[in-house]
Amino acid sequence: MKKRRIAAVLFALALLLPSCGKQPESERLFFRNSKDGCALGDRFYSCLFMNQVTVYTPDGMRKGLCADPLCLHDGTDGTCPDDMRAMVRFVVTDGEKLYLSILVDPETAGKKPEDGAVKQIWSLNRDGSDFRLLNSRPSDSRYFSVLEAAGGYLWFPERRIDEDAPEGENEYTVLMRMPTEGGEPEEALDERFIRGLSYAVNPDASHVAVISYSKAADLDNLYTSAGQQVEITELKTGEKTVIPPPAEDVFLFRVHWAFGELWLEAEQGGERTYVRESGEEVSRPEVTMVLYRLNRETERFEEITSTASGSYCFGPDAVWYVDTESEYLGTKPMPTGAPGGKQDYDFFVSKNLAVGCIRDGKITERAPGEGIEPGQVLTLLAAADGVLYGTVYDEGKLWETGEYFNHVVALDPETLGVIRDYGDLN
Repeated sequence: MKKRRIAAVLFALALLLPSCGKQPESERLFFRNSKDGCALGDRFYSCLFMNQVTVYTPDGMRKGLCADPLCLHDGTDGTCPDDMRAMVRFVVTDGEKLYLSILVDPETAGKKPEDGAVKQIWSLNRDGSDFRLLNSRPSDSRYFSVLEAAGGYLWFPERRIDEDAPEGENEYTVLMRMPTEGGEPEEALDERFIRGLSYAVNPDASHVAVISYSKAADLDNLYTSAGQQVEITELKTGEKTVIPPPAEDVFLFRVHWAFGELWLEAEQGGERTYVRESGEEVSRPEVTMVLYRLNRETERFEEITSTASGSYCFGPDAVWYVDTESEYLGTKPMPTGAPGGKQDYDFFVSKNLAVGCIRDGKITERAPGEGIEPGQVLTLLAAADGVLYGTVYDEGKLWETGEYFNHVVALDPETLGVIRDYGDLN
């Protein structure tokens, strides 16, 4: 009798909690996909540690996508794969559902070891219910996680080998797409891309923008646009527009569709020279991220700002970034990880830290608010609806106490103060 009562209680609890069973969906929320995961409403689904997904909200956090405590999370019988053994996982959204891409070894996928790694794509409701395996296909592990959702399709690059091509020219990448409800993927563009593929699909999937490389690309020089260009293809007609690089001394890094415009992020290399306490002069690379926007009349990219020390985050109505300078603090020996091993490490703290906002053609920069101390480094991860997510790193504390401090935080976009500290980034 006692066992029956316990079973009845568990059954009632399962009805009340979000589950892996099908649940009704509500209205479409703001969403934005990025290299670190995706923002959906006021949530951020983080893939910083690519073997897990962490969900951050203004009220708290949890690891994994499924919110059902009774779920096995092991991918069996079509249930959620949160705890299924996976080498890497990545999540995107189309504003209605979430889509999870995971890379698993052949044994976990029920294949033979010689078959190689397998890429699985799952869909789920945004409440963590109704996990469905949409597709399972071989993967070479390179581009499995570069997933995008737009226009009723999931988009991803796939590496191919041309056995008849000369050695050194036989590898190429194609852009694939698959309906969000599942099915057999097809090639979206009739083009082979060499040296990888960075791309963006506009919201209605009428156009695809790709950063392409020619054989003239100088891969030994990290900060040059030689051999690079942006290709915009209208999918219905196949008409292609080629946009040249905006400058020679930048590396074209990432394209975005946002606010009805095409944006381009590029890396600009530099060098920082400082003098150690010993009197030794040292130089180290310093990278600035430059943001461009496409002028549709001239078909050229125009620079918007070049002050960001990290990536740009596209929110519901603005682009956010961090502008900071670093100041040399000192040098001391630190453990290398090898038994008894140590080596000199140069410590830096930030100064003149500011959070930038690009809204309605205007740029404003403000100092962060309460909760971020002088000398700490802020890195933005996502701009969600009514909240910014980022990390706060304190190298000064490591210098003084030997304690590592790198916390995930939520910021109020109005005050730029910390509204929640989630603790260590892990």
